[in-house]
Amino acid sequence: KKKQAVTIKCSVTLTGDYKLSGKLLVLPIEGEGKYNIKIRDIVIKTANDLVTVTGADGKPHWHIESWKHTYEVKTGAHFQFENLFNGNKVLATPVEEFVNSNWKDVMQEVAPPIVRSIVSEVVAAVDALYKAVPSEELYLQ
Repeated sequence: KKKQAVTIKCSVTLTGDYKLSGKLLVLPIEGEGKYNIKIRDIVIKTANDLVTVTGADGKPHWHIESWKHTYEVKTGAHFQFENLFNGNKVLATPVEEFVNSNWKDVMQEVAPPIVRSIVSEVVAAVDALYKAVPSEELYLQ
């Protein structure tokens, strides 16, 4: 087994559909619609266990057997939810202001599954590269 450490620093914009009903931190929150989350300067570190396998070409290839990660948001995050409280701006505006003022706490609550999903996609892409390219061609000289 080989160990591999990878550090990625980037900014990410996530968009999609949301459905909320419950509490976020201490605030009641509900709504359904589009969301936009901008995360600025996130540092993700992964620790990978690599094994060597024989590829379809008969040559040795690396394979990511397992991985774990940590992350830290350095600069900030901004949350935007369309149709929060069914479009009631009187309720939605203060909640969005609170969420954006307390982005660190919100990130601690909502980020773990989001970051894990992003890292999982990156690991799958790197593993696909390892499957396609023999390990002898990946060594730095």
